[in-house]
Parts: sequence; structure tokens; C-alpha cells
Amino acid sequence: MSYVRVSGSAIQFTEEVDDQQIVDAIAQHHGLTLVDLSEQFDATDACIKQIADHCPLLETLYLDGTQVTERAVEYVIESCPDVKRIIMPDGEDYTRL
Repeated sequence: MSYVRVSGSAIQFTEEVDDQQIVDAIAQHHGLTLVDLSEQFDATDACIKQIADHCPLLETLYLDGTQVTERAVEYVIESCPDVKRIIMPDGEDYTRL
């Protein structure tokens, strides 16, 4: 997968991909704590929910430049107790202390 960069427990998408490509890549890497979906304009709420379900150890999620809704972000916060930081679609920084 040339469109994915994995480093330790972090994954970043280096070019625009669809939901299925994101989910497939996430499913192959267990223990992810950081997922960077910056500028993945076509990422959907359903994709974000699958990420939350596959990444229970998630701490950081970059969503800037996506069309993801607040409902999906709330799902991540509820499903991933270790999440500390989310960069929201509008670039706002959500940090849980």
C-alpha cells in the first residue's frame, strides 16, 4: 500500500484514498494510537466509527480537512477511552485532560 505510512503505532495516509482503503489499512495494524486522516476529504462518519472500533488504544486522531461530523467525533470519544487529542475537521484542537 503505497498510500500508507506506518511508523510504530501511528498510521498516516499520504494520498487521497476512499473509506475502504482506510479501513483495510487500519485492520492490518493492531495497537494504533495515532491515525492521521488529514485532507482525506471523502472520509465518512462510517469510516471513523470503524476506526474507533478497530483502534481501542487510539490517543490521537487528525481529521482536519475532512467532512466528518461531530456525531462521529463523539462516537470516537465514547468508544476510545484513551483518546486525548482530536484535530477537528475545521482545524480546531480538541484535547481531553
